[in-house]
Amino acid sequence: IDVKFEGPYGVVGLPDHHLDNIGTMLARALDDAKIVNEHPHLFCVGIGDWIDNFIIGFLEKVRRKNVMSHSDSWRILEHYLDLLYPSLIAAISGNHMDWSTSGGGYDVLKRMFEERGLGSIYDTDEIRVRLNSPCGTQFTHLARHKYRGNSQYNATHAITKWILESWQGEDVVWGGHIHTAGHVSIQKQYMGQSRVVHGVQLGAYKKHDDYARREAFRQNTPFLTPMTVHIPETGKSLFFDDLTDGIKHLEMVRKDMGFVV
Repeated sequence: IDVKFEGPYGVVGLPDHHLDNIGTMLARALDDAKIVNEHPHLFCVGIGDWIDNFIIGFLEKVRRKNVMSHSDSWRILEHYLDLLYPSLIAAISGNHMDWSTSGGGYDVLKRMFEERGLGSIYDTDEIRVRLNSPCGTQFTHLARHKYRGNSQYNATHAITKWILESWQGEDVVWGGHIHTAGHVSIQKQYMGQSRVVHGVQLGAYKKHDDYARREAFRQNTPFLTPMTVHIPETGKSLFFDDLTDGIKHLEMVRKDMGFVV
């Protein structure tokens, strides 16, 4: 993906959405989408589970308890994507969305992205994108909904394991699925140079979860919509656990370097 402007920019991580769930902060999700879309120097990554999509087995019975119909759930997702899609650089379906395609079903989410010209940045499992700045610097992002090897004590365990064992030069590695959040910075050697890789485990907009309470899952979401700031002129990547703080720093460093804010 070619970045069309000079100077630093940010990439926001959007957590598991579950936009149609009664326990989801829908207003917050829509507000975040508007902020990202309206900022000229922001991109974003969607990590998956855009709606509950309860359509199989016992989960279909769970859907009957929802206050929203299945068709309205997809309509809300379409509205959300219309707000967000110009800024998306990577999108993963997630296991909830994959229920639609299990057994040979039709991938409606893929069609939505293709209609908006984003078919190339969507995948059911894994997507890797390289952002090319006008000055020649490149930053690479990897997004997966799920990684192997979770730990109940460390939210970033699976992503850390991936970076240590399967890293292929990425600057930022994003993950979701487990509804817990965390960040890890790992130093790697690449092409004779030392680089810092940011592993970001994203939580969920879904904040009230009867299933998690029943199963006694430990709540651990110290942040919701983090972002990385890339500075092509220096090759540095910085992590901020809050979208607002990240934007403040991005605008400050762009101003200090003489770029348009």
